[in-house]
Amino acid sequence: MQDITYERALEMDQMLSQAEFTRILFSEMMGLLSLRGDELALDVGTGTGHLAEVLAPKLPRGYIVGIDGSSSMLRVAREKALRQELPNYFVLKSKAEDLFFRDLAFDLAFCVRAMHHFEDPLKALQEIGRVLKKDGRLALVEPLGPRDKELRQVLTEAFQMAHPDHKVYSAEEVDGLIEQSGFHEEKGTEVVLALHQDGIQGVPMGPHYLQAYQIIKSRNSKELLQKFEREIFQVSEGKEGIHIRGSLTFLVSLLVKHPAR
Repeated sequence: MQDITYERALEMDQMLSQAEFTRILFSEMMGLLSLRGDELALDVGTGTGHLAEVLAPKLPRGYIVGIDGSSSMLRVAREKALRQELPNYFVLKSKAEDLFFRDLAFDLAFCVRAMHHFEDPLKALQEIGRVLKKDGRLALVEPLGPRDKELRQVLTEAFQMAHPDHKVYSAEEVDGLIEQSGFHEEKGTEVVLALHQDGIQGVPMGPHYLQAYQIIKSRNSKELLQKFEREIFQVSEGKEGIHIRGSLTFLVSLLVKHPAR
């Protein structure tokens, strides 16, 4: 798959750094953890290193290894590690489905808003399980799509216009992947981000949701449009721009391997 440009990676890094939802999701996730401070952690889909900014100071005697498939994202992450003096954060280019680490190597793993980009999410989760110690934990944060299959298909179509590898999963599909991969939830929650604002700024993947809305309108599907407005958000269009009202839901979960694994 073609990589994004370095300039685009910088834009995405700035957007995520300023987004309130990033702070909310990280806060909820970190609240599930009990850190000793000396863990060896794996960040799968590390992107431009946003998690490392939060996690590195909490692991003064530990290390974070971040992997990602994007060279541009990793370049930004390396620059950030140097600029912010994060000596315990290292990044490598790798696919989640084929981790080149030995079995039982890591105390802790993270997969934050990344699973929907994996070619084979089941294999990726199994690989994460392989490299985790028997008592290791996986912190998973993943957006949850609507239950309606047709609506998820339109969302996936819209998201893939910008991100060809993006897939939209329902809560039931994510639960199934977790169970099949040999994990079960130790504790977790669903974080609902309420939306009631002018414009799309600050909305996670907001332009792509708006693209899905335009696709549905162009197909004159009243039933599907009603589903979009009921399960995602309502869009009001006027001379001053658009106003959106609704919510997006994220799974924030701490997973543990089944004892037999």
